[in-house]
Amino acid sequence: MAVDTDLTTLTKVKTYLGISDSDSDTLLGTLIDAASKAIKNYCHDNFDSTEYTEYHDGPRTEDLVLKHRPIISITDIWDDPDRDYEDGDKLDADDDDYVSYADEGIIRAEAHTWNEGNKNIKITYTAGYTSIPADVDLSCQIQVAYWYNRADKGADAADSERLGDYAITYAKSDAARGQVCDDARVLISTYRNLQI
Repeated sequence: MAVDTDLTTLTKVKTYLGISDSDSDTLLGTLIDAASKAIKNYCHDNFDSTEYTEYHDGPRTEDLVLKHRPIISITDIWDDPDRDYEDGDKLDADDDDYVSYADEGIIRAEAHTWNEGNKNIKITYTAGYTSIPADVDLSCQIQVAYWYNRADKGADAADSERLGDYAITYAKSDAARGQVCDDARVLISTYRNLQI
């Protein structure tokens, strides 16, 4: 089971913001937690090294796309139309039954196609990162700084105002909605997993 790991550290965020005292440590810790969750939700990935067991319908093609990437290791794969997942139906990487494309999260059957069926393919594997990628770490720092700097203006700072017939427009609070700012999103866009 995955541990809910923050994507950056308090020390890195304070360095990024140029803060040397500890007056804002509690707020920054809260923002780090919120930013980590927002980025994980945006990417549909927890970034931690995690073991997964998935059941797939046999696609009758060579390629099987897993839900998580990158693949660190594959423990077991069964291609079993009877769905009893006994050892005789287990595939063996050493026998060239399949090859994995780790970064893409794809398992390719070698010299055959996956059997057609409902939930007939069972895969146990580990995916994620053994350490947080530098650009993901930086995106979390940027997100924390964005929310922290907006807090100086107030959670719903005025985006615009008018004096004649007085009008004011408040910015929507990205932190309250858990949304990732544009600058952070640019760094993590390649990590975003599509949800099918």
